Amino acid sequence: DADYMGLTNPVKMKALYPDLSDEELAKKMVPISSPSDLEVDENNNVYMVDTNNNRVIVLDPYYRLKFIIDSFKNLSGNIDVLNAPEGVFITKEKNVNGVIEKSRIFVCDTGNHRILTFDINGNFLSEIGKVLEIGTDGARFNGTVPATAPDGTINPPAALVVTHGDTSVSTRRLPILSANAGRQSYSVAPISTFALRTRGVP
Repeated sequence: DADYMGLTNPVKMKALYPDLSDEELAKKMVPISSPSDLEVDENNNVYMVDTNNNRVIVLDPYYRLKFIIDSFKNLSGNIDVLNAPEGVFITKEKNVNGVIEKSRIFVCDTGNHRILTFDINGNFLSEIGKVLEIGTDGARFNGTVPATAPDGTINPPAALVVTHGDTSVSTRRLPILSANAGRQSYSVAPISTFALRTRGVP
């Protein structure tokens, strides 16, 4: 339950976030509400998208809280927050054509029409939200016009999978498309490719 995980346990939460004020800590100490996606990495850590609470909860293999992704310092140096996220995907560290790509956390920040990437410890790396946007990790978004709104932003992303060119992976991860959702492939230079399910007409 939430107390066992540490989400509603004041002692455990204060140990994880010693610099937060009591008021800030209280905002984090809420039970899970409307979980929409769940992933398990190669070390059996669990990543749960808690949509109504605008966060991604990361648990260890024993389902104890490791950290929460709900806010971060963006590329402009300002504090930014998630808005109704719906999807998460974790990549493994791998060698792709002689280039080492470290594990990353991809989050569908649905309400903000963007995808966010974090390192495996929850540190912000990049925002993938408009065509040809470059993040701190050098990621470059090369989406095509049909999957974007008129201003170039992504239609609200609901789920994604990093494929490294293996389209069968995206078929397994995103098997069902509703009538008002679309599937699109994108490249994040130089080595990642991901398939994305969006809300709205693709």
